[in-house]
Amino acid sequence: FPSVPLGCVRERMAMATTSAAGGPGARVVDRFASANPEDPPTTPTPVIKYENTYITEPENGEKFQRSRVRALLVEVLQEKMKKKNYDAEKAPDLAKDLSSLITTRVKALAWPRYKFVVQVTVTERTGQGVEIASRCLWDVQRDNYVAETFQNSTMIVMATVFGCYYD
Repeated sequence: FPSVPLGCVRERMAMATTSAAGGPGARVVDRFASANPEDPPTTPTPVIKYENTYITEPENGEKFQRSRVRALLVEVLQEKMKKKNYDAEKAPDLAKDLSSLITTRVKALAWPRYKFVVQVTVTERTGQGVEIASRCLWDVQRDNYVAETFQNSTMIVMATVFGCYYD
């Protein structure tokens, strides 16, 4: 069935009703008529059905390139974090903003059929060691990741970009 707006009746059917005089009657409900009789009639939105392309390999030059993403990460982290100091209240928003910016810039590299996951961690630098580990189930021939770390006197920022080929 095509998609139908909420509040609409899905099928054309005859509904048995009882009239005020007690006799049987039938009323026909239009398939796409609104549940509210005052609403104007709506037309359904056609459902688009995509055919399988059977593309299981990236074309030449369309593969995730770690060197380009690493250069982008270094550039973004240096540009945005150079003069910042750690603030515990601003760290979550900073991580979200950096993640959004990195995602936008990686998508601008225009690798078709790749999905990207960007993870950014911002922590205070107090002389501790920091280790971040990730585990994924993926195709080692097509999928890849890049991790980069930025440090200044007050904070450590770790950014990871995962590129997964979507076939």
